[in-house]
Amino acid sequence: MRRYLPVKFTFENVTRFFIGERVGPLTSPFTSLGRKFSTQLAQWVLGTTLLSLSTVALANEDKASPDETNVHIVEIDNVSVAWGDYREFTDIRSPNSSKKRFAKHTFERLTKYIAKLASDLPEGQSLTLSVTNLDLAGRVLPLSFAGLGNNMSEQRIIKRIDIPRMSFSYTLVDASGATLKEGEANLKDMNFMERHNPFFRSEALKYEKNMLRQWFTALENS
Repeated sequence: MRRYLPVKFTFENVTRFFIGERVGPLTSPFTSLGRKFSTQLAQWVLGTTLLSLSTVALANEDKASPDETNVHIVEIDNVSVAWGDYREFTDIRSPNSSKKRFAKHTFERLTKYIAKLASDLPEGQSLTLSVTNLDLAGRVLPLSFAGLGNNMSEQRIIKRIDIPRMSFSYTLVDASGATLKEGEANLKDMNFMERHNPFFRSEALKYEKNMLRQWFTALENS
């Protein structure tokens, strides 16, 4: 004699049954557990969806047309810095914003600091830099990978092996435009974590600024 199930066997009904919902005459034994599971599932789906949408949005923001050079020129007082294409730099990545937006903020902050250093130059002198590469101290990693949590949120983790680097050409001129000094600089600080650093611990880009401070002091004394 053929027996029939009291409800239709479908994926939807099986799912509803296991998350604690009543399906026709069947009462799920997983009601309390299922509700908790369904809440966690909903949160996971929502989080994953938002993360995916955010990733797509940031990726689209970083896209550039073939004719766009992405050279960012920042001029402050007697300093002019031409930052090359951020997409070709070794590491200028942010854990919570688009690479393009983060690069812009980073360039502006570092240029502002270079201008602060150059404010001590004699009257009329100006400094021009053309930056071809930037490699920030540390590396952006998932917190779970770094042993700092169980989620996939990212953070820039500072370790001794991930040293700051910066490459650029520079020209120092006087008030008449005559070149006083010029050259190529390939900065890297192998001891950036042990070296004296006058910046507060919370200071953004403190390792890169300290590296530039050392370079500028050497430039003045050369």
